[in-house]
Amino acid sequence: MSSLKALASLVLGLVLLHSSSAQETTVEASKTSLNDEILFKALGNVDTYSPDVSTYLCVYKVNNMEATSGTASYNFGVTGCNADKEFVGRCPDLTSFPECGTYNIFVSSDAKVTSITGQQTKSSGKCQSK
Repeated sequence: MSSLKALASLVLGLVLLHSSSAQETTVEASKTSLNDEILFKALGNVDTYSPDVSTYLCVYKVNNMEATSGTASYNFGVTGCNADKEFVGRCPDLTSFPECGTYNIFVSSDAKVTSITGQQTKSSGKCQSK
């Protein structure tokens, strides 16, 4: 039942985004498991990453998500680690990989990663999560 509410919430949010003016505006959306599914679907399909993306992340925690109307894209603020292609997706902890920190992952409406930028990373060693 909660997934139905999440789906209804996302659909209502997208309708509201599309019904607003065509100008591009950023709206902070509530974090739901459906939003997380969009992120992890895009993150897990490295073959569809934008050619400019060379960072591959495993995500420990989704901190926030912003939706941009007009372009129907998403900006996920995450805590995670820079990893190889075969380790993209979810991190069990922040001790397994170097270069852990906060990142922004930009995802298009068709679930493709268009950009990954680091906000704050610790590259000298492994991060600890407490």
